[in-house]
Amino acid sequence: MEKVQIGLQENLKKRGLKVGMGKLNGMKVL
Repeated sequence: MEKVQIGLQENLKKRGLKVGMGKLNGMKVL
């Protein structure tokens, strides 16, 4: 169970980074 939770947290972090980068790129475009 712990390993699964850690894996989910890592996935969320990666998604968060992608979203954050997308927002930064969007602001640069604007």
